[in-house]
Amino acid sequence: MANEAMELSIELSKPGKQADASLFRDIPIRIRNASSIGFRSADVSVKDEGSGEIASVTFGRIEPNRTEVRNASLPGGVEQAAYNIYPDEGEKIFGLGFADNATEVNITIRD
Repeated sequence: MANEAMELSIELSKPGKQADASLFRDIPIRIRNASSIGFRSADVSVKDEGSGEIASVTFGRIEPNRTEVRNASLPGGVEQAAYNIYPDEGEKIFGLGFADNATEVNITIRD
């Protein structure tokens, strides 16, 4: 396969209202594989700066043109998200994003 650049993007959605920091809540983590190559696996870690809590989720196989969702549990919103994606071909895809108390994380990988 010829070397092709991949476009990476991460979106962190802001909440409408601040959550009670004493309660853990589910934070949806979505990986959208909009590329033509499957992913063997992926790992995403998110951090709530207010509490210092870190949660990690692991994804199994993600086929091309598919979206997978896992939930992480944090007492507040997400201020940092880091991901590692392992494609069927080529190098590991990785990235980091920052937000202000996000209620979800959306990662999209395109050819």
